[in-house]
Amino acid sequence: MRLRTVIVATTVILCSFGMAGNVVNIPTNVLVAHESVKYSQSELIVAIAKVESNNRQFAVSSKGARGVTQIMPKVWSKELKDNGIIKDDVELFDVSKNIKACSYILNVLRKQHGNNLEKMLQHYSGRAVNYYNKVRKEMARSKHKTFYNSNR
Repeated sequence: MRLRTVIVATTVILCSFGMAGNVVNIPTNVLVAHESVKYSQSELIVAIAKVESNNRQFAVSSKGARGVTQIMPKVWSKELKDNGIIKDDVELFDVSKNIKACSYILNVLRKQHGNNLEKMLQHYSGRAVNYYNKVRKEMARSKHKTFYNSNR
């Protein structure tokens, strides 16, 4: 899988520059890619993060959605807490927990909509116009670019 290769390459680069043991300011898009490979729908999660927030960790929408994948606390907070994904809504700004929450939500929506990606994404976005097409376009675009220019 392409994202796994990116993580290995990033680790090799950090080690070759002697930075593996140091605190390094890692771009959010790298963190998103790193965290998303833990889940079966990693390419979808990466595309959602790009479409929703342009990979901005501390993004907050006018409706209150939070983090890189723009999770709506008023919709998902209780369920995410009940399932041990977050303890407090502020944790949605943690990239790792936000990606885990996104994966959980996508799995819930997959069960509700029977693997119909268009319906899943409509539900995820609160019925945003053209959202499905934006995410699909981002998924296709990300397959044809190098990782290092993915934040442009």
